[in-house]
Amino acid sequence: MGSPAKYQVTRLCIPVYCKYQFFKTPVHRTEGRPHGIHIHFQDINVIFLGAMQPSDLREYLEGPPMVVQVHDRDRKLEEYFRKPTLFGDDPLDAYLNLQSLISPEETESNPFESHNKIWDPYGVAQVSFADLLLGHKYLNLVVPIHSCEPKPTHHGQNGRSRKVVGFRVPTDGFQHNPMPMGNYLEANSVLKLRVDIAVPLRARAEAPDPEFTGTQFGRVVFVFDSKKISLLHDLLQDITMINAKALDLEAYPIRDIQQILSAFKMRVKIQERQDLDVLTGFHLLDGKIHLLILEGLADQGLKRLWDSHQSRVTKAEQGSSKVLYNSALRFHHRLYADLETILYQVHLFKPLSQLMKCSALCIRNSVLQKAFQALTRIYSICHHCTKLREVITRDLLPSSTMVKDLSQELGLPISQDDLTDGKVTVLPSPPAPCLERFLSRKSTLAYEIQAHRDKYLQGRNTMVLTDKGREPSLIQVCTS
Repeated sequence: MGSPAKYQVTRLCIPVYCKYQFFKTPVHRTEGRPHGIHIHFQDINVIFLGAMQPSDLREYLEGPPMVVQVHDRDRKLEEYFRKPTLFGDDPLDAYLNLQSLISPEETESNPFESHNKIWDPYGVAQVSFADLLLGHKYLNLVVPIHSCEPKPTHHGQNGRSRKVVGFRVPTDGFQHNPMPMGNYLEANSVLKLRVDIAVPLRARAEAPDPEFTGTQFGRVVFVFDSKKISLLHDLLQDITMINAKALDLEAYPIRDIQQILSAFKMRVKIQERQDLDVLTGFHLLDGKIHLLILEGLADQGLKRLWDSHQSRVTKAEQGSSKVLYNSALRFHHRLYADLETILYQVHLFKPLSQLMKCSALCIRNSVLQKAFQALTRIYSICHHCTKLREVITRDLLPSSTMVKDLSQELGLPISQDDLTDGKVTVLPSPPAPCLERFLSRKSTLAYEIQAHRDKYLQGRNTMVLTDKGREPSLIQVCTS
């Protein structure tokens, strides 16, 4: 399937096998087959779909594809098994006093638990079963195989780093290093499989089924230009009133409600309150565009938001903004229930389109991996997707952890007055993000990073002074 040569792979690695998990069924692993150009697994896996909830099954089939791992370069145990030695027998014992041999990240893992857990690269094939919802009784699928994500650099292989400046540290040999990543795309590697179903699934209905009633959630995506201040103001006001009604805050002025909802942290676990009719999600602004990804009860708060938006926006204005919504797509859980606030605010220090052109972000460990994933997913949603089903199928919605990391790495503080008044001010573009990592590097970004930090502290102090100068409200709000 790729480099290295076949005889090396056959000698060092175990036979080829595939591993996958369909929905909540146990992980299935095929029997190993010898390496070769054409590998026939002849594997059959029977899954009883009738034992699953129809709504859960439909949500799974409409969601991201199933990931099939193709393991063609898992090393044999005897190739990298390391026998215990007495102190003095290991060549690295002579360099024990060098602190640079051990990184802080490597001390986070237990060496006794991960002694023989060696990472091996593998291929990845993404298989979609969405066509089964169209009534097909069988599918003949041919899926390309891609390389998996590289091994995280903070996981040490043997607990010691060999890269020490000024010293030649002996290595343990080739057998302790992972096999090279397979060139699956260059070799045109594909995975062929056939899916048969005894009873065809009912075709997707345009209207929601009765079984989707109750605590089912919907999602909507708004993307529009930053100059549309009135549209932003109307959306934020609708979100505020819907959440105020759910939290019994309707008696207070809307300005106080907006400050409360944006300042306090949720003490109630929204995921456990399935019937709580609040809209959760995040709002991203970068000086060029506004992006709002919201979720809520499909037949209640989210539907009221959609109806209000449709009644307010004219046909001429619909083409200038992008709204991704499908009332037939339902979900059993919230995606953004564990964010700090109901509507999380992310203010990028530079426009999204410019950040995607920044080559420094492509360097591994320059920013947190989840922050970079959030950046790429949001860019695809804003510039490439035209339907909500496409966003769900391609698994483009960033997780709550990704959103938090993105705000931490590339975000700036934003005043709540700017949001409630509909006047979002964009601060001058500070330099590159990820302060702690870049400060340890000898690069030309040191001055720009310091300017970025000073700008952040200045903005935070301004917000604190503004809050102190306000008149005391009847409602006590805990901020952090």
